[in-house]
Amino acid sequence: MSWLAEPLAASGYTVLVQGYRPRAVRHQMRDVADVRNAVSYLLESGKGDPNRIAVVGHSRGGSASLRAAAEDARIKSTIALSPPIDIARYMNALREHSPSRFAMLAEAYGARPEDDPDYYRQISPIFYAPRITMPVLLIHGTEDMVAPKENSEWMYAALTRNSNSNASLELIPGAGHFFEHRFRGYLFAPVSNLVRQWLERTLAREAPLGDASG
Repeated sequence: MSWLAEPLAASGYTVLVQGYRPRAVRHQMRDVADVRNAVSYLLESGKGDPNRIAVVGHSRGGSASLRAAAEDARIKSTIALSPPIDIARYMNALREHSPSRFAMLAEAYGARPEDDPDYYRQISPIFYAPRITMPVLLIHGTEDMVAPKENSEWMYAALTRNSNSNASLELIPGAGHFFEHRFRGYLFAPVSNLVRQWLERTLAREAPLGDASG
């Protein structure tokens, strides 16, 4: 995520880049705790403004950011890039179209969706939507073959259905899961600009959070 962290830091933001834990069965159960611990570190070290904390994540990190936003009121703005949203629904689609990837992920998750539906709900941001009240920006490539754009569309619909008027969805035409474009290379610059503009809007010192429009 250096392609995003570096321009944000250059714009004056304090940026903490957090990696994933080593992959293990049910590794995603700890993701939210890791995000919350990172927020605690920023605040306890005096490096973060308690009124201007945002979390940004890509793919699994985007899912973790959304789940953390539902559980931690210290987070004032959230940005999810290419996030898987309904993991059971995603896995069931994989079962039909890519059985080998389905088997690999089912092993990593420790169960198939039908074997442990409660676990799949716990790691699926779609079920946290009623508790996410802060501004949320979803950014997704229209040609994402890993976690198709419908994931962010589902999440945006769930947020607005639950009265989050500060949710926004940006689709990047022709971009894949990592914002790669067949003819234009990686579209990191326009995505970085969207993120920066969102942070300026939702974390502005002079404007209350409620002033951010979706």
